[in-house]
Amino acid sequence: MKQSFYLLIILAFVSFNSFETNDCIQTLFKRVDPIYKDKYKKTITENKSIISHSIDSSSYMILRKWTSSGVPVLESISNIYGGICFRKEYYNNGILKAIGYRTINSTPIGIWKFYSEEKHLDSTINYDKIYKVSFCEFYAICENRGLTTKSYGISFDNEKRKWIIENWIHTQEIPVKFEISKKERIAYCTGIKLQVDSMKFEDFKKVGFYIPN
Repeated sequence: MKQSFYLLIILAFVSFNSFETNDCIQTLFKRVDPIYKDKYKKTITENKSIISHSIDSSSYMILRKWTSSGVPVLESISNIYGGICFRKEYYNNGILKAIGYRTINSTPIGIWKFYSEEKHLDSTINYDKIYKVSFCEFYAICENRGLTTKSYGISFDNEKRKWIIENWIHTQEIPVKFEISKKERIAYCTGIKLQVDSMKFEDFKKVGFYIPN
């Protein structure tokens, strides 16, 4: 099982490293948490139309979906620790539709390529130019503020044109003012928002709940 898992990771790197993108995105995608690299679980789900295989290594999650007849639907490898996901999307006939990177919070970043059903490159979108402040530039700001620890997520609000990072800290402590079940624990979030047109920052904090593994 371990051999097949690492083979999938190696094959993924060969495929994904050939894709043009910003250096910092590649670096984060390769980032591995050494403490958890040998701990993983494999999950297989199946229904009438979609078969899904996933492998969770606490650093990487590999997800492949295809129809019962073997036509690919989706392929993604998410680096949970690095906060980056590489994604391939397909048409109903199994022809590659789109390929690129995004954050764990589903924001497309860097360069994406879109193809027609005739397998021609239709368009290329550089999201760094759309966002004005690139993902890597915002990440560097957050890193300098100590907000890029293990449980962070970055997203872009297109309507308000804001980069947002949420950095969560899980704790076993249950403050008296919170009435929650014995299974739940408190998670604290600190973060910033950056309005890319005005370059104004906004700090924020919030509280959430989670159930420990």
